[in-house]
Amino acid sequence: MTDDDNTPDEAPAAKLWDKLAKVAASIERLPKLGRNTHFNYDYATDGDVKAAVRKALADHGVAFLASMTELEQSGDHTLARFLFTFGDVETGCQLTATWYGEAADKHGPLMPAMPMD
Repeated sequence: MTDDDNTPDEAPAAKLWDKLAKVAASIERLPKLGRNTHFNYDYATDGDVKAAVRKALADHGVAFLASMTELEQSGDHTLARFLFTFGDVETGCQLTATWYGEAADKHGPLMPAMPMD
């Protein structure tokens, strides 16, 4: 409750969700500076996506942490499990989601299964 009007304070989880919505709304369409010449298409590079997302998160007071919690490798096949945690720097509220990466790659099986750092 607030002292002035006896209405409940906004819940910390609602503040975090609100900030995440503002982060999403603040990210403009990214230029496609990467080029796949084999399949003939342009794409936004991982570096450009990472820079835009990091800035938007920081601008809205949201921290982001990623950690690999499991790794299974069998021949060319890799399965990795990650936890992604978003935290509201104002309230301390956290939201954690699980993400799986999978790859079959003869040239280094871990990298294609990993998200951007």
